[in-house]
Amino acid sequence: MNPIDKITDPTFTNSSKGLLTLFCIGLVHTVIGVDLTSTEIAIPWLPSINFPNTERIAYLYWGLVGFAMYRYTLHNLHIVREFYFQALVQFFKSDVSGKKFIDNNIFSKEITHQVQVVNDKQSEPKIKIQHYTYDGDQEAPTHGDKGWEVVADVEFKYTSEYALEKITFDENLSYCYDEMALKKHEVLELWGFKELIYDDQTSIYKSPKIKSFLLRYKLRFNVFRYYFKILASSKDVFDLLIPLALNTTLLVIWIISFFLER
Repeated sequence: MNPIDKITDPTFTNSSKGLLTLFCIGLVHTVIGVDLTSTEIAIPWLPSINFPNTERIAYLYWGLVGFAMYRYTLHNLHIVREFYFQALVQFFKSDVSGKKFIDNNIFSKEITHQVQVVNDKQSEPKIKIQHYTYDGDQEAPTHGDKGWEVVADVEFKYTSEYALEKITFDENLSYCYDEMALKKHEVLELWGFKELIYDDQTSIYKSPKIKSFLLRYKLRFNVFRYYFKILASSKDVFDLLIPLALNTTLLVIWIISFFLER
């Protein structure tokens, strides 16, 4: 198989092997350096072939790298999202950073919470952050006790491809928790929650994504800490993301050196 057939093979630009091959080519050029001593090819009995713009070969190469990275990402995006989902769960369940985020932006320090995860083949993935209260005497429950009730519920709902579908906030109006962060209008605005009222006069707050740039990237920054831990401990994630990371690093180095030389 000649190089053109190899490059145009669909399995080359969507595989880690293809990305690592391109990385090795770029690494040799960046570290060792390859210069053409002549831009002319002479073949006996035929006219000479001249290449006046050999410097543009680098543009073609990085264009191919960019295309391969984009195609590789599209083919593996659902896997990347799945591990981000797992990292988000680990963050919310953490006793320090996750609890602090939930206390400041969802409930409060005085309100306890539980994190529940639904991630099976029977239903769409979701993360539930809930506060329960017991309606009755825990030491001497009676027949009329309702038992444990959900007072407030924040859900992160995902598609089967682990793309965030929506965030919802639901509360039981029978209970009053004025200290809850999401009871404040400015916090609801940060999340982008809009109230949806049903025909039976019940309501729920929904948001397609976190509206506030600062809140959104504050959450992502914390989640990526757990994502990198998964990357370092899982061979599947490591093998998946390292080709992207290596080529991205090399591309950034080339862009910086390109502008410094101009």
